[in-house]
Amino acid sequence: MPGADAEVILSAGLDLLLARDAKNKAQVEKPRSTLADAEDAPDSDRVPAAVEREVRKRDRGCCQWLLDSGGICGSRFQTQLDHIIPKSRGGKPVLKNLRLLCEPHNKLAAWQRLGPEVMNRYCRDPRLPLFSGHPGDTSGG
Repeated sequence: MPGADAEVILSAGLDLLLARDAKNKAQVEKPRSTLADAEDAPDSDRVPAAVEREVRKRDRGCCQWLLDSGGICGSRFQTQLDHIIPKSRGGKPVLKNLRLLCEPHNKLAAWQRLGPEVMNRYCRDPRLPLFSGHPGDTSGG
């Protein structure tokens, strides 16, 4: 952009970043035409983009973790698709089996459903303190 001022360059750069972010979150302007929730969805590790778009639209990009107060978490930070019935237990990548959760709630849900014997192989227990003095120390200090 020869001769362009800083505002034009910055605006163009931000537009490119927003377009890339939308694509990463399956929010493209002209998606391929496919059924969003076919019951015969393929058994794969990937959720079809059309299904992910529908989940993100339905859940308005917010974490759907139910709070004790009756509301939902509502966080938009690091939202992830969560299989209500885990893939390891036969859950399919279909609209009615998916919801958006923020990363901490997604991990907590996995710990609750799959238990420590499975989850200890993949990540640490989200209920433990982040920092500890020694291995096995759960006092947080």
